[in-house]
Amino acid sequence: MGSYLLRRLGEIIPVLLVVVTAAFLLVKIVPGSPFDTDRAMPAAVKARYEKFYGLDQPVYVQYGRYLTHLAQGDLGLSTKYQGWTVNELVGPRMPVSAQLGLAALALAIAVGIPVGVLASSRPNSWLDRIPMGLSLVGICLPSFVIGPLLSLVLSRWLGWVPPCGWGRPEHLVLPALTLAIVVAAPIARLTRGAMMEVRSLDFVRTARAKGLGPFRIWFVHTLRNALLPVVTYLAPAAAGLVSGSFVVESMFDVPGLGRFFVASVTNRDATMIVGMTVLYAASLLILNLAADLLLAWLNPRRKLGADSESGLGIGYLLGLALAPLVLLGIYLGGVALRDSLKGVEIAPWLSWSAVRTATAWFVGALLLLLVAIVGWALSRGWDRFVRNRAAVVAGVFLIFIGLACLLASPLAPYDYRAQDLALGPVGPSSAHLLGTDILGRDLLSRILHGGAVSILVGLIATVIALVFGTAYGVVAAQVGGRIGDAMMRAVDVIGTLPLTLIIILCTVIFGQDLWLLYLVVGGISWLTMARVVRNEVITLRAMPFVQAAETMGASTPRIVWKHYLPNLAGTLAIYATLTVPGVMLLEAFVSFLGLGVQAPMTSWGMLIKDGADVMEECPWVLLAPATIFAATLLALNFVGDGLRDAFDPRDTRR
Repeated sequence: MGSYLLRRLGEIIPVLLVVVTAAFLLVKIVPGSPFDTDRAMPAAVKARYEKFYGLDQPVYVQYGRYLTHLAQGDLGLSTKYQGWTVNELVGPRMPVSAQLGLAALALAIAVGIPVGVLASSRPNSWLDRIPMGLSLVGICLPSFVIGPLLSLVLSRWLGWVPPCGWGRPEHLVLPALTLAIVVAAPIARLTRGAMMEVRSLDFVRTARAKGLGPFRIWFVHTLRNALLPVVTYLAPAAAGLVSGSFVVESMFDVPGLGRFFVASVTNRDATMIVGMTVLYAASLLILNLAADLLLAWLNPRRKLGADSESGLGIGYLLGLALAPLVLLGIYLGGVALRDSLKGVEIAPWLSWSAVRTATAWFVGALLLLLVAIVGWALSRGWDRFVRNRAAVVAGVFLIFIGLACLLASPLAPYDYRAQDLALGPVGPSSAHLLGTDILGRDLLSRILHGGAVSILVGLIATVIALVFGTAYGVVAAQVGGRIGDAMMRAVDVIGTLPLTLIIILCTVIFGQDLWLLYLVVGGISWLTMARVVRNEVITLRAMPFVQAAETMGASTPRIVWKHYLPNLAGTLAIYATLTVPGVMLLEAFVSFLGLGVQAPMTSWGMLIKDGADVMEECPWVLLAPATIFAATLLALNFVGDGLRDAFDPRDTRR
């Protein structure tokens, strides 16, 4: 245990070095300087500021100086808040975010695990359907919808707690409850699913045959093993909670790290961005280590000293140590290439519009591939899928809402851009079935057009995640050994970079472009798929039919095509239905930040954001898009449950 702990702690330092380098160079890619936003600043004053902060030096000099200060615990001077260091700005806000995050995490665990255990005790009864239905609501509603609804009910209508602020215990209720609902819902579903699987295993049946009491069977044997996936989920969830939530902290005026981080990105405060990224990555790596130790305690069969947990050796650590130099070299080479191409006319086929056209054709082909995969997978388990009436009804609803949104132009009763300021906001009526917003625009028309954007974002990003995640996971599993493990550690390193940072920086560099949103969201959604596919392929490689194919001399491409992909089809179909809701929620979050689609276009995320601003005066402006958004995500979860049951190899029903 001691040697394993020291080894894992030693691996954190080079991983953090890679993360710091990546964040530092990402910030440097953004054109301009932190002082470009102040248009009134004379050039001479701007030059003095840049010299004071060392921004006039070459990038490698700035990088070396930053690492020197970071080794001493100094996160640098803030370029936005002049005269303040990052340590002085972050220090008072860390306890606030930690207090809020720990309170929400404790509440989520205290509610989620018992609810999951209770639901698994009576499967398919009202004791199961009611809490699981409520948990789906928690999964499908984003925090910027849950927060205003809780504030409206608990603060404005009932007057139990203050609506916002910080400093008194009652100020903790609304933000902690909002975050806890978002986290407790997946915990409950994970606990319920794991309990259902563990209770059918041999050792549980043996304990029952020995005459052990129900309490000992449930809480000593079943729950202990069922907590393994829950603990795995809690590590990144806890890191996100403790390091701050921008939406919740902004909504309830909490002086934490979340809102400060987003503000630093938009203000191009490079030292603040890198410092906040270091804090987030360090908390995530430490919590992942804590999760591994807890998993070893919950599962005594998992030996920390075994070869699978012994780390990747000195070669891997040396590779991590050299990775920052490689990243710095790539950046400097890219800058040199950009400077050499200045004034050179770019071929028309390399223009941004040509790239978008090519991307559209490529994504269209991938969408057809996704339809083929899901259809073929359904044909294998259709009999069991149709037994799940909720999944069938949800599938019909998804087809209906998808066609209605994709055919919004002929179906919408009004032009979604047309304003009627004289009419203003009016509730649902015969003329406007869902009412109008504050500018007099028809909500039904805007929801249909916004749904087309949100659904396309979900589908396109999911296809990208499926293609690249599947390919990466198959290669990592097939190669195996230290190379395969190093590939997955690279996925872990990428996962430590905050998604908000990547999205905002891409938006700042390339502008608010719809196709950019598709590609960026898809590009950061494949990490989980890679882990899932790798684990599945490792299991398949040990199967007799795969070993027989290898013995007969079958080539690797043939094994992948004939054996891996057919057996992965169910997993891919299930993952597709579960990834689309997550991507749509991410798009809604990006739109909430104001970085999503540009006006006059809209999306469900933008509609919900606009509705949350006028929720008290015009509740229908929020309730209409939020209800359809939640119903769509709820249907996707039901379809995912149906696919999971249809392709469950332990289900022997025919």
